[in-house]
Order: sequence, then C-alpha cells, then structure tokens
Amino acid sequence: MIGLKLTTDNKTFFASLKEGSIGVIISRMIRDTRNCVSVNFGGYDMQTETYPLWLLQKLFLGAKFTVKVEEITVNSPIIQRAPEIESHFFEHPKNIGVELTLKEEKLSAVVEKGSIHLIVTVLNKEDKTEIDLDFLATNHSNNGDITKYWCKKNLQLGDEFMIEIKEIEKMTLPVQS
Repeated sequence: MIGLKLTTDNKTFFASLKEGSIGVIISRMIRDTRNCVSVNFGGYDMQTETYPLWLLQKLFLGAKFTVKVEEITVNSPIIQRAPEIESHFFEHPKNIGVELTLKEEKLSAVVEKGSIHLIVTVLNKEDKTEIDLDFLATNHSNNGDITKYWCKKNLQLGDEFMIEIKEIEKMTLPVQS
C-alpha cells in the first residue's frame, strides 16, 4: 500500500492504510498566548472507523523531517494514548517558521501573528490513491490586515521532501489568489 515514511533526527515512522487517509501535519501557531510548533502523524481508518496516531510532539528550532511517499508493508506501532502537548507556554522567537524543500524548490513561511500549516495526505480508497501536499499560512499583521498564502502540490510514489523548523527572514510562499 502507498503510504508515508517520516524520518526525524533519530526515529523513522511508517504508515499506510488500505482504506483511509494518513497525514503529516506541521503546525506553527502565534495567536494570543499560543506560541507553538508541533507535528502530528496520524490518520483515519475507514474500515475500523478509528484514528490511528503514530507521532504527536512539540517541535523546536532546528527540528528536521524527511517525508517520503513509498510502498509500506508494515506500519509503525500506534500510540495508544496521545501525549499531552502544553503548546501554549513555549517562548519561540517570532521569526521561527517552516521551510519546505521539494526537489529543487524551497518554500518558506513565517508569520507575525497567525498560523502556518504544512499538510501531506495519502488517501487510499478502493483502487485509487491520492497524494497531496498543502502548505498554507495566514498572517495577521499588527495593522489588522490579513494575508493568506497557499501552495498545493500533487505528489507521487517516490517523492521525497524535507521540512525544517528554522529562523525565516522572508515569506516565499505565494499569496493565495
């Protein structure tokens, strides 16, 4: 089955579902008292109507991930109970953002106030597979303006990309039209 392989600095996770969706979600949130970065690797199994979770953790400056679309024969163990993430109390510098490197292209997102989400999904249903990457950001500037950024990529078996949590000088994600 087609699924995702997620590699962090010291661990590798594999996941695929025969009938369902799996996804890796990297989130950066700066709103009110929330100042957090996290990763969620989970899914929805249509056969059992359950939500398996393989990884949920807070992230910090320097975190790096490689994600590859590949044939998965054995899934990593599912987390039985999701760990609690005290996401509201981290003191991340405001210029911490998310950088995506896919093939030769680099896209960066950083917001003054708002959110950044990088979402990779694999949907296996019947004999069809859809694989998408969405990278989006919403910036709420201090003067009240809201700007939305978005990039969508269709992925295929064998595609691999890197995600890094780092200091970002400039938004290179295109403005949503």
